[in-house]
Amino acid sequence: MSAPVKVTVNGRTVEVPAGTLVTDAARAAEIHVPIFCSHAKLPPLGACRICVVEVGTPRLGPDRKPVLGPDGQPEIVWMPKVQTGCTTPVSDGMHVRTRTEVATAARKGVMEFLLVNHPLDCPVCDEGGECQLQDLAFAFGHDYSRMDEAKRTFDSEDLGPIVKKEANRCIVCMRCVRYCDEVMGENALTAHQRGVFTEISSFDRQPLACEQCGNCVEVCPVGALTALPYRFKARPWDLRQHITICEWCSNGCSVRLGVRGMEILRARGTEYRGVNQEYLCVRGRFGHEFVNAADRPRPYCQVARIGKRWSNVFGPSMCISARADGLMVVRTNPCRSGSGSSSLSVAPLRSTSFGLNCWVYRNDCDTRRLSRM
Repeated sequence: MSAPVKVTVNGRTVEVPAGTLVTDAARAAEIHVPIFCSHAKLPPLGACRICVVEVGTPRLGPDRKPVLGPDGQPEIVWMPKVQTGCTTPVSDGMHVRTRTEVATAARKGVMEFLLVNHPLDCPVCDEGGECQLQDLAFAFGHDYSRMDEAKRTFDSEDLGPIVKKEANRCIVCMRCVRYCDEVMGENALTAHQRGVFTEISSFDRQPLACEQCGNCVEVCPVGALTALPYRFKARPWDLRQHITICEWCSNGCSVRLGVRGMEILRARGTEYRGVNQEYLCVRGRFGHEFVNAADRPRPYCQVARIGKRWSNVFGPSMCISARADGLMVVRTNPCRSGSGSSSLSVAPLRSTSFGLNCWVYRNDCDTRRLSRM
């Protein structure tokens, strides 16, 4: 493990491992530095430039030791221009300033350029309410635009049945492309054209058919990539968040469900939780619609435990109860075949730490499976 170094961020000194990035050191000092392109699982890039800060290091004398000032503290030599915090590693004795006039003015200039071609369609954008660009535009943006020229525009595009691309909102942070390539290993997205005409899309604009499709939507900091099944359905403040386990396989992936009323509207990964660590396959992310489907088969019964007794009501025609001698009694009314006779079946009552086991019982007309609920 690297030896710790001392870094001072806005007058607050913290110890971090050597090689830590300035943005991570600021986070350790509980100081917020805005980011777009940076991601904990991706190497540094510095594409968005919104994380610019002032950086200074101690002045070194001929003996390669810090030169002390009149106050006994090392003299700090500040770099002539602001630096990107997400690509600059810290060094021992480094000083960082994030809230000075120079850093704030540079950040406002970056934000103005990011909004030059942005459509400013927040009222109809699915990312509204949880958009990083929206939040930072309020913090560092101007209340007017100095650009009178027509905006550069792209056409909307469906990248398959589940991903909607709105390239006009894209700030070309390259998060989605890099995450798809370096983390998911799908290599499904790329940057078309160059310069102001750069557009993120799939190779040859083919529909996405990735096993991990949808993770690019989650890492997008703006509304450039959104989920088609969730499109125009709700706002983040309309949803109750429930962390649970994905139901599609035995991996036990952690998933965060957005629920409104009794309907599941979307599923997202949970950062730093579970075996999946925020990754979700396409089934876990978009396969939740079966829960509220009208044609979904309903369970035959629901089991309730009252004291030491298991009871169940199977519609109006059947009752299941537990006898004191450990037997399960199934009583039915006249069966559906119309014979008019009643039946009685007795089976051993077995229980587990999770409740009642699954049972198979038989009466005069039918054989069904009682599923543990």
